[in-house]
Amino acid sequence: MEIVKEILVASFQENKSVIDIVKQDAKKKERLKLLIDYSIFMGENFGKIYLNSTKTACAIIINSEKKKTTLASILWKLNSSHKSNILVK
Repeated sequence: MEIVKEILVASFQENKSVIDIVKQDAKKKERLKLLIDYSIFMGENFGKIYLNSTKTACAIIINSEKKKTTLASILWKLNSSHKSNILVK
């Protein structure tokens, strides 16, 4: 999933919604990577992750019917938001 992470980090670095929730300082790229890690975790557990054949584009689709609160998802949210000082909604 490293290529998915690389694609998404590059794609969302200047996204206004991401900028609003990721603290903008020297560690902003590290924080964005944690947010992307969380998105990948959600896709792997409650949806699907798609990567095109040339590995230049990807999508994470969350199935709202499969999405549920689990101990793992709660711990992931707490750990990542504590580490990165970002709000994960």
